[in-house]
Amino acid sequence: MAGRDLRALFSTNDRGLEAVEAFTNRQLQWELVAAALAGHLRQTAEPGFDVEDLERAT
Repeated sequence: MAGRDLRALFSTNDRGLEAVEAFTNRQLQWELVAAALAGHLRQTAEPGFDVEDLERAT
């Protein structure tokens, strides 16, 4: 049963779709996520940071 579910998840009727398009290199996206997370961590580690600011911002 699980094999059938995975085939449905990864299948397509578009015969023009190449494997290169389906399985792209996500390095740039991961670098952007890592940079955003690092920036957030730097901000929250600053001496003037107050955790209450997070609640006020939302």
